[in-house]
Amino acid sequence: MEQTQTATPNQTPVAQPRTGGAQHARNFFLYFLSFVLLYMVAVSIGGVLFYIINKTLPLVGRIATVSAGSLRYHLATLIIGTPVFLWMSWKVNRDSKADEAMRNSGLRKWLTYLTLVVAALVTIGDLIFLVYTLLGGETTLPFILKSAVILVIAGNIFYYYLSDIKFLRSGSSEARQLPRLYFNATGVLALVVIGAGLMFIESPAVQRLRGQDVARLNNLQEVDSGITFYLQTYGKLPASLDDIQVHEGATKDPVTGALFEYTEIDESNYSLCATFATSNKEITDGQDYSYPGSPWLHDAGPFCFQRNLTNILNSTTPVPLKVVPGSRS
Repeated sequence: MEQTQTATPNQTPVAQPRTGGAQHARNFFLYFLSFVLLYMVAVSIGGVLFYIINKTLPLVGRIATVSAGSLRYHLATLIIGTPVFLWMSWKVNRDSKADEAMRNSGLRKWLTYLTLVVAALVTIGDLIFLVYTLLGGETTLPFILKSAVILVIAGNIFYYYLSDIKFLRSGSSEARQLPRLYFNATGVLALVVIGAGLMFIESPAVQRLRGQDVARLNNLQEVDSGITFYLQTYGKLPASLDDIQVHEGATKDPVTGALFEYTEIDESNYSLCATFATSNKEITDGQDYSYPGSPWLHDAGPFCFQRNLTNILNSTTPVPLKVVPGSRS
């Protein structure tokens, strides 16, 4: 706590607290940031647990809506946000013991009561929806587990900050054991959730390779559209990829620069070939072109897509392609 010194003649200077805008701004920074981090950590813990539940207990007959991208975001939030939250909360509690003004801060009380309201509404809403679903006979194990996750997270936050309100009302400056237990439990829970979540994502190297394969498929699809347009315009297949109108570089592998292999099989069929680093035949979260029945499913390694003119013409509406600067002609 910042202090100034006052003194009278023949007396030792006495330290007195200094209040004002600087102190209020510091308190606002500490309290507001710690509460925002609390919400971020709580939401991310729930997000990772929801993902794990969706992946391990998928609902039969329903398309999963989980996303590997959301899992990575929640994990990143926990990895960065949890230690910052714990440090900020520790600092707030430590400084509050020695600073009565900080301990009785109006901002702290407002944010604490706001957190109590949010936690209470989430808990009550979760219980209401759970009972509503039970009465409708539609409850599943994944739903029960998700409701339990929400109830545990919101309930623990409500319990801790309710005890904090009681502590503030008591006016005591004595140390409490609850904050230390709460912060330790939060840190352990975050570590466990992070470790479990990391088991459900692919390594950065594999994800980079998948991204490169998606870029290859994007180019191949543009080439395929160019061939279709050429066919609709001239009534025949192009002799080579040089004859179609596509963006510059679309006829090449975006990673290696190798030209895609185009082969006219007969008047009704042709093939487009490329070399892929991964397979997309098994559906993975956030992976493009991996839905069942997609014409762009491929294995790892050299792979050729067989394209049929009859199927393409029956499923394609002619749309003129605009020639852009730098395109092939």
